Amino acid sequence: MRDRFRIRRLRLLALLAAAGGAAAALALSAATPGLMRVVEPRPGSVVGVEGVEVMVRFAPEDRVAVETFRVLLNGSDTTEEFTTGANGAYGRLHGLLDGENRLRFEAFGRRWWLPGRLVEEAREVRFLVRLPQDLDRG
Repeated sequence: MRDRFRIRRLRLLALLAAAGGAAAALALSAATPGLMRVVEPRPGSVVGVEGVEVMVRFAPEDRVAVETFRVLLNGSDTTEEFTTGANGAYGRLHGLLDGENRLRFEAFGRRWWLPGRLVEEAREVRFLVRLPQDLDRG
């Protein structure tokens, strides 16, 4: 009877240790700075016919594999519209949809706790385009 109790207690302790490790890993990944930070546009911003200015900053110390950086505007790849360097990317997009638009930024990079492996990170920003009502849209 005592052996069964010990086995159950050991199983419970092992389960709690595994759950604690998973929670710690999740908290660690949430607390670490990302591979990229979207400076412009701000979520929920409103733009007009001038288009939208886009600026993304990459993490320091060459953690981002710049050649893997992609920008999707409403699902369409617009990466070629950007000037990309080791510290970030910049561009201006035109021909936006009237109403809500979605920009998705994707890149692979290295986390400090996984130095030899690349992980994917994505950011998404939604913004509004308000075209003038008297604009000929024919």
